[in-house]
Amino acid sequence: MFFISRLKQFLDKTNAMPLILGILAGAAVNRTFIAFLDDVFHPIFSHAFGLHDWRSAELVLSQTADTAGSVSMNIIKFGHFGGMLLDLAITAAVVLVAARWVRKQPQQAAAKTTSPCPNCGTAADSAQLSLPNHLDFSADRNLNASPQATQQPLPASHRSA
Repeated sequence: MFFISRLKQFLDKTNAMPLILGILAGAAVNRTFIAFLDDVFHPIFSHAFGLHDWRSAELVLSQTADTAGSVSMNIIKFGHFGGMLLDLAITAAVVLVAARWVRKQPQQAAAKTTSPCPNCGTAADSAQLSLPNHLDFSADRNLNASPQATQQPLPASHRSA
């Protein structure tokens, strides 16, 4: 009982629960993706290239039989290994496409943060626009700083004449 309470306290303190849930969700998605590859993609791949039962292709290096009649075989399963490499390539491609798609989402949101310049009306990035001295509160954090040192000037194209 003590161990369970300490484990619960540890999970709450370190925020490890979202990580655990992410790992479990990733494992479930992985099993689903592998099932898709095995049950849908590979049969279509085999049919398209005329490779029937290519995953069971193997190279027998040696074969020995003992006195009881059981056979021991030394086999290289290159069909299984090739299938696993194909699975890896497909999974890597899907992850790469998904990562690129996810990375584009914040960039599209950042592109919408432009606003018109109060002086000339042209579109300017929000980071380029600065506050007037009486609204810039960064000087309050450092009492020794002068107001001119804390204010970032407007770009030359956005200054009023």
